Amino acid sequence: MENIPLLKDLIILLAASIPISILCRKLKIPAIVGFLITGVIIGPDSLALIHEKDSVNVLSEIGVVFLLFTIGLEISLERFARIKRFLIIGGSLQILLTNIAVIIIAKAFGFTIRESIFFGFFISLSSTAIVLKSYLDKGEMHSPHANIATGILLFQDFCVVPMLLLLPTLGSPETFSIFKILQTLLISGLAVSSIIGATYFLIPIGMAQVVKFKDREIFTVFVILLCLGTAWLTNKVGLSLAIGGFIAGLILSKSDYSHQIVSEILPLKDVFISVFFISIGMLVKIHFMSQMLIPILLITLLVVLIKFVFGSATVFLLKYPARVALVTGIGLAQVGEFSFLLLKSGQNYNIISPDNYQYLLSIALLTMLFTPFLIRWAPAALTRFKPLKEINPSEPEYDTEKLKCNLSDHVIIIGYGVNGKNLARVLKETGIKYFILELNANIVSKAKKEGEPIFYGDATRTELLEKLGIRCSRVIVFAISDPSAVRRGVWAARRLNPDIYILVRTRYLAEIEELHKLGANQVIPEEFETSIEIFSRVLQRFHIPNNIIETEVKLIRKEGYRMFRGSSLEPYNLADIQKALQLSLTETFLVDEKSPAAGNNMIELDLRNKTGVTIIAVVRDGKAFTNPQKEFLITSGDVLVLLGSHKQLNDAMKLLEEPAV
Repeated sequence: MENIPLLKDLIILLAASIPISILCRKLKIPAIVGFLITGVIIGPDSLALIHEKDSVNVLSEIGVVFLLFTIGLEISLERFARIKRFLIIGGSLQILLTNIAVIIIAKAFGFTIRESIFFGFFISLSSTAIVLKSYLDKGEMHSPHANIATGILLFQDFCVVPMLLLLPTLGSPETFSIFKILQTLLISGLAVSSIIGATYFLIPIGMAQVVKFKDREIFTVFVILLCLGTAWLTNKVGLSLAIGGFIAGLILSKSDYSHQIVSEILPLKDVFISVFFISIGMLVKIHFMSQMLIPILLITLLVVLIKFVFGSATVFLLKYPARVALVTGIGLAQVGEFSFLLLKSGQNYNIISPDNYQYLLSIALLTMLFTPFLIRWAPAALTRFKPLKEINPSEPEYDTEKLKCNLSDHVIIIGYGVNGKNLARVLKETGIKYFILELNANIVSKAKKEGEPIFYGDATRTELLEKLGIRCSRVIVFAISDPSAVRRGVWAARRLNPDIYILVRTRYLAEIEELHKLGANQVIPEEFETSIEIFSRVLQRFHIPNNIIETEVKLIRKEGYRMFRGSSLEPYNLADIQKALQLSLTETFLVDEKSPAAGNNMIELDLRNKTGVTIIAVVRDGKAFTNPQKEFLITSGDVLVLLGSHKQLNDAMKLLEEPAV
């Protein structure tokens, strides 16, 4: 029987990753970290279970191509527009400041300029996968710090391409110079532009022809061919395989089939990417790590500190409060997954020594391992940090005495998004006095020009709430998407004014009970209000009358959304719904020419015997004919007024909507 070592290695590799990934999931550590740990355990310096390392490395290269391909596919101009300030300004500042700091420190320790620049590239990138997954798990994806981090992370991902283009130049010490860097960027840019230009016209033509076959297998094979073919083409002109994958994804991102392509490629990408990260973990030398543990830990601490300081400084320069800046800085304080791609290329181009390779690999692994815990604990830790309250950029001055005199019986709106704007407009029209507190300096500036009573600041700061007159305010409304800030704000508001009515909009179910305990009077879960709207629309499609729908909605709200939280309604409430559904109700039906009712009289239609529904009136040309007799002829355009139970009405509607035979 033929022996296939690669197949055996793949089985070991994937089998070992499953229990470790499950453990990581239990500990709420991202899967990437689990794959890296798997590689360390089964690698040559530990259990040495893998023998065909070269073949595994080939598979990992394909994984990187697919990773860049999906990133290219997911790039959206609309997404850029939403966070363009964070992406362009924030991303540029973070990359620039971090690179400068790392290069200066590396040069001070005696490294060459080539090595220093490479270290800057390697350390300046953060982990998009780990950071966004951590925010998602905490329900903070729409919070200010998550929005800022997303913009910066996207910019970092975009910078991977020019960084990869520069690595061959960094790997040639005899020709290395600023001129050579610019020349490389220019030549690479022209090569990439030529490939984009050629494939921009060819790929859509090919895709249009393939789609005509309406065959999923042909479609998938063609997409893989485009991805790997473009990667092979870029490799032939001296660029990396990964850049080719990125170009193919970028071209297809504007295609009408981009979402289908992502769904087809995603399973393949996930498998190959897992192989990539496991292969990276296999390169870690446990013996080296144990011998150099103290230096590795010290350098890891230094890297985290550099990234935290300059990540926070970037957000601070964007004029956000210190709390948001520091939370974002902690989120970005790790080395990213694309750094491993740079590391592998850097080794191939002989930019770094084997020992430095091991240092960087160990440091990256440790920073990624600790990131989920840092993100989880950071907000609570920063809340207890009192000096934080004294650090805030460009915060407006408030005349405390004036506010104390003039503010009473008003509403405080926290957040000026869609909900905040709608509430402010209604309050203005009804003549109720209100003040707005917003964390985004640009929104504050724009709203002030529109005449809104808006102030810049962080709702978690008690002294700021006091200056807005919370002690004499009647209502405070939290309409922001930062769960941790909402919790602290609710607690502070209740402590400052025991009688104030606190209304909170939250996105998630898990927040409801905790917010009530902290002092909120009313918590409106966005997620479940959406669910109510959805089931209301569904019931309407089944011709269930509005009063029945409203009854069910009221019962659900009365029970505190317990129906949606897995708890049953009380028996008497279920009885109320059933009783309501059995009541005699009215409904109307417009008869069209295709309806079986058109052209028939009441005896021929025989609706009562067939469904139990009574036609109590017929409206024709604005005139009502009540209690129509047996011989009454129904014509197209008549409106039938029907009486019956919910089930009877539903049956009648089905019969009346069937086309006449």
